[in-house]
Amino acid sequence: MGEQDFTDVAVWGCGSIGLSLAASFAARRLAVLGCDIDGGRLARIADGSACRTEPDLARSVRAGLESGLLRFTHELGTADAIRAHIIAVPTPWRDGDGFDDRPLQAAIEGILAVAGPRDAICIRSTVPIGVTAALARRLKAAGRDMDVACTPDRSIEGASYREQFSTPHLIGADDPAAAGRIGRLFSRLGEILICGSAAEAEAAKLVCNATRDAMFGLANEVGRLLDGLGLDGRAVCAAAGRGYARFALPPPGPVGGPCLMKDTHLLLDAAPADAAPVIRAARARNHAIPAEVAGAIAAHVADLTEARVALLGIAFKGRPAVADLRGSPALEIAALLRRDSRHRIVVWDAEVEAAAAQRQGLSAEISPLAAARGAAAIVLANDHPALRALDFDALLAAAHPRALIYDLWGHTLGQAVTLQPGQMLRVLGGGIRRGAQEAPAP
Repeated sequence: MGEQDFTDVAVWGCGSIGLSLAASFAARRLAVLGCDIDGGRLARIADGSACRTEPDLARSVRAGLESGLLRFTHELGTADAIRAHIIAVPTPWRDGDGFDDRPLQAAIEGILAVAGPRDAICIRSTVPIGVTAALARRLKAAGRDMDVACTPDRSIEGASYREQFSTPHLIGADDPAAAGRIGRLFSRLGEILICGSAAEAEAAKLVCNATRDAMFGLANEVGRLLDGLGLDGRAVCAAAGRGYARFALPPPGPVGGPCLMKDTHLLLDAAPADAAPVIRAARARNHAIPAEVAGAIAAHVADLTEARVALLGIAFKGRPAVADLRGSPALEIAALLRRDSRHRIVVWDAEVEAAAAQRQGLSAEISPLAAARGAAAIVLANDHPALRALDFDALLAAAHPRALIYDLWGHTLGQAVTLQPGQMLRVLGGGIRRGAQEAPAP
């Protein structure tokens, strides 16, 4: 391939990853065309609702549209421009079926139908080790003279646009010339790191998230261990880490979202079944949390003929704030509880619109207090700041006299929560408190 640089960029897939990248390149004065087959998503991009939780991304998209540097379409055509085609489509992992490469393969076929001989393909989506090299071999066998590289996204959802400029971009290609050419493109955004091969870049992305998953798994196991010993695991870990740089453990909490679980599975899938027992054990610990929460709720309300359960915070995370329901622990808890028809599930979230909850078959309330009214169980399911700011006394006063409040993120710690006799507060990794029983009459 020649060394001529790209004159424009085509981003295939305009979800949270692709949209942020497209807007970032447009902000650096490159002509960018975003391609997505989801007409509803393109409509949300046009009216600004796709960027509701990232104001800086919304401003950048609006500026790009107004300048004409950023355009969106559902079907990309051929062009005289030398394009870098960046694939940012979903690459899900499905239990029982493994890696689903159909969106990836559809994007590749779409690119090959319109790509010119000096174009390049950059795989931004997370893929198993070896996928990029296999694509390069396929193109070479077909006589397609195109550069191919793995350029994995490592941004955090909810702050993805900002991180396009602050997080170093990994560039992995088996052809050094391709790595250099594609590296120059991404250097417009910020620092780049040229990896030794495409597989090295693929593995680096997977290792990042598998390591995070393992750290969360360790935190959850420590919390469970200390809870079983009658100790407040969160308090123990806070004391252990205060002013002591050699101890840094995240707090216990459910692990959700579209990345950590999938990336851990993709990494483990490349290894023998008996490899990486620590990572496998951590994944199992994280995977078990929704079932354990649902089991505790079911046991608490077992003698009620009907039990209202309020799930507060159903997006997969709350900091940074997102409205993304993919991999939501709260939805998994809801699915487990709904197996028993006595459980009536209601939800509230500071970011998720009621219509999105209703599409999941859930009844959405207009406020946390409305959701808690009469609830026999209340779950603080994500780490959104709005949950920590709740009036917990008002919440429990509105709830069932024997309500269980299950706090998965420690929002209630350090707050004076008044439990009525019969009520219970359970903090994941932080112990159990019960309402004081009234003294018997003399």
